[in-house]
Amino acid sequence: MKKVSKVFVSLVLLLSFCPTLIGTEQASAKVVTSSSESLEKVFQQESMVYIDPSYGGVLTSTSDLYGMLNQAKKQYNKMRKEIVESHDVNKETQLTLLDSLYEERITKGLVGYIDAMNYATKYLDPIMEQIHVAEQTGNLDELEKEYHKLSYQLKERTSILYRFRGKVTRDLIVSKYKLPADSKRAELIIPVTIIMKTNEAELYLREGKVEEARKVILLVEGLMTNLPANSTKLVLSTLTKKVVDIEKQLGTQSTPVPNTGSEAEVRISTIQDVIVKQGYALPTTVAAKMSNGSTRSYSVLWPKQSTLISGEFTPEIQVNGKTYIIHLSVVENINYQNAMSLQSIVETLPELIAVNNYEDINTAIGLFGSLNDEGLSFVTEEVKNKLERLVQMMEDQLKVANVIGKINSIPDVTELSATNVDSIMETKLAFEELSEQLQLMIPTALGDKLKASIEWVALHTEKQALIQAANDALSNLPSLVNVQTENLETIQTLITEIQGKIEVALSKGATLENFPNYSAYQNVIVKVEALKVQQAIASLTGPNDLKLIEIRNRYNSLSEEQRSFISNYSKLLVFEDATKFSPITLNEHGEVQLPYTVDVEILGDNGWTYTDGLLKAPISETGRVSTVQLKLSLDGNSWTSNEFDIVIPATDLQAPIAKVGFPHTLNMTKNSVAVEMAFDEKVNVQALLVEGDGANDPTIDELISAVGSYKRLATIEEDSSQSFTFEGLSVGKTYTLFYFAEDELGNKMKNLAKYSFSIPNVSTLESLAVSNFDYATIYASQAVLISKPMGSSNFQGNSKKFTINDGVNTINVDLYWNIPQNEYATTPAMSIGSAVESYIQMNNLYGRATWAGSFGGDTFRIGTFNIGKSSFVHVSGPNWNDFFDTDLAIGSDEDTSKNRSFSVNDGFNIAEINLNDDYYTMDQLLESLNSQLISANVKVEAIKKNDNHFVLIATELNVHITVDGKDKNDFFN
Repeated sequence: MKKVSKVFVSLVLLLSFCPTLIGTEQASAKVVTSSSESLEKVFQQESMVYIDPSYGGVLTSTSDLYGMLNQAKKQYNKMRKEIVESHDVNKETQLTLLDSLYEERITKGLVGYIDAMNYATKYLDPIMEQIHVAEQTGNLDELEKEYHKLSYQLKERTSILYRFRGKVTRDLIVSKYKLPADSKRAELIIPVTIIMKTNEAELYLREGKVEEARKVILLVEGLMTNLPANSTKLVLSTLTKKVVDIEKQLGTQSTPVPNTGSEAEVRISTIQDVIVKQGYALPTTVAAKMSNGSTRSYSVLWPKQSTLISGEFTPEIQVNGKTYIIHLSVVENINYQNAMSLQSIVETLPELIAVNNYEDINTAIGLFGSLNDEGLSFVTEEVKNKLERLVQMMEDQLKVANVIGKINSIPDVTELSATNVDSIMETKLAFEELSEQLQLMIPTALGDKLKASIEWVALHTEKQALIQAANDALSNLPSLVNVQTENLETIQTLITEIQGKIEVALSKGATLENFPNYSAYQNVIVKVEALKVQQAIASLTGPNDLKLIEIRNRYNSLSEEQRSFISNYSKLLVFEDATKFSPITLNEHGEVQLPYTVDVEILGDNGWTYTDGLLKAPISETGRVSTVQLKLSLDGNSWTSNEFDIVIPATDLQAPIAKVGFPHTLNMTKNSVAVEMAFDEKVNVQALLVEGDGANDPTIDELISAVGSYKRLATIEEDSSQSFTFEGLSVGKTYTLFYFAEDELGNKMKNLAKYSFSIPNVSTLESLAVSNFDYATIYASQAVLISKPMGSSNFQGNSKKFTINDGVNTINVDLYWNIPQNEYATTPAMSIGSAVESYIQMNNLYGRATWAGSFGGDTFRIGTFNIGKSSFVHVSGPNWNDFFDTDLAIGSDEDTSKNRSFSVNDGFNIAEINLNDDYYTMDQLLESLNSQLISANVKVEAIKKNDNHFVLIATELNVHITVDGKDKNDFFN
């Protein structure tokens, strides 16, 4: 039993921060529509309005909250109306989730806080104020009256202070209002008992019952020695004066000494009363005052019972053979009184406790802690063992409640940030400290939420480590001015390392904002790419270097900023300029007669100029040579060398010719085609597509003058190709492309060329007649019992009782008072539903499986949190049929019997078609079909033939449609 004493201290600490369990798995669910997700954020914000200030020790005034509450109600009613009026097959589920959300965030949040504050300020505060006035004025009657009011409130009604979300706020309200009230009640227990007993003694005196008054005042005298030290001076002095006045009245009364025989030979005028504290040994003698004024001691004859007082006795003394009865006053000592109170409380507590038993357990713990060894001896071992079990059970429940409160305080995973990491890890530690059995008491949804939050922390921690690694690498990057060609290789290696680390961090959820030096890193990359081009230019050996074109393209792709980093651009220009010659005329052998002078284009100081260049053969050659053997000699320029090996283009006299294999078709579909063209040299080409096989060729002039969507003009480079795309074509038809080309020197094709192709027919499949479009899943539902219309919530003098059974709990409902309406419960049904919900919560808040409430109107509901046929609500008892037409509601399992499925195969991919909704019309059915075909990348489209038939048609030419699957015969032959 030592554990109880230790737990007495630990529980005081635990209760100061442990949250009341709120909500269920169902209450934490979200409405699945985007609108209700938005509404949840509003509910969340409004439920936090009173929580946030609590962290600073401030309780929000309820007058500031009614406007927000009304706005939340309007938004909730608007959303509910939209769902009710929608045709969504899931709307019942959505309504349930929306109602649960409102219940969790508003009813148990904002409304609960308003109720708690109104109760604290309108009930507890005024009573405490009246008690203070009574203490200051010494008004004992008023003090007794207000004490009883306070006791009733603390025992019966203060649970309202725990019925809303927000542990910090609840703790603040309790510390400001309830704890002072508890302390005041404890302080007044003995003073009020003395007031009541002195009033009783005065009544006895007025009725002439002196002995009864004497017994009472002896008890009062014992209590006076135990008055709390913190009682106000005025109360102490007033009580003391009242007791002294009564004692004086008793002192003036004669104390008769009854006897069983004749007058004693030696007359005894007064016998000292025997005052015994219950539980103590009886005295063996008593003092008697004799008629002559002397005092004698006489032995007391006790009945043959226990030597400890445990009941009422009639002790006697004998004087000279005469028997005299002694007046016995039994006074309960405080240890015995506390021990008996402890025993009574523990014996009445159930073996399986709930929240509403915590106050009694704490009272029992306090009583146990106040007992000394003598007091403990009055408590049975059975009671001690039971109290230890209940304390352990309460401690376990509070630990579970603490974890649940912590989990509830964690935001949704989508809203987590670095500021939540510590609280999540603290919650994880608290959860792991629970035994496996206690962990099972955490609702599944909350357990999943904690698991997801812990996983988020792991990912967040990993992400932060990756971000740090990337930033560490970025810190090693040299400044822009230190990026030079000499260290380019080292910098490029570092860039590759940094890029890899940044990409890994980004894949784990990081953003570029996590890398402060990313902009500097990008600037280094810009300069590095420019310096790479500078290195490439430096590596050029002459105008015929094969890398010349590649380097020019790389240079052209650079930005102006990058080009500013390149210091040898003139070398690139010189090498390019040396190949710009005027045309050379060759003889019939493809040779040139030397010497030969050509015009060469070079870059001078003032832009482009022309100069003469002398063509000559290599030193070992004379006379006529082929162009590939020529050298160019340019005198008088600033080049590093005045001779270069060159290839001089000869004069072109031939018309362009299409390359082998061109034209040809690309990407042919059922209504479009691309035709690709390429030639042996750079050309300007005109093309015209006509329907038919080309039997009636147009002339060149007709082609050139033609206009329209099928006419094409293009310039095609020598080593390139060009594709022309034509739309709006039809399957099963032949088309011919006529084209005409001309090169840069004016050489033209003498005749039109043509290219013909056909678009084959596509695969199709027509459906059977479809007359029913309802393939919807009927989702599992809760068991919900809907009441009859409720015209009144006044049961005063006409109480109604019924019992709720949900397979987990049995809840006895007794409606015996006039349940009021207010701005939150505006109809009798809403008031009754709220009262029934209170009974459910009081029965087993943490293990409840049922809810009750009204969504407006004249009915209320009792429903289960779980769904499926295994969930039920059964009502019984004397008055259940005053509220319900039927006594049983059963949930339903999910029904997929109307679902249909089949597959569509295009020879490459397969779409698994699942129809699980009510589509109402052919158009809506086809919308779902096409969405699933597109998602599976199947090249098939479903089109409407009429209101009861559709056709599957291939969207590409090489597709053959086949169907299969469980329900294919419902749709196709």
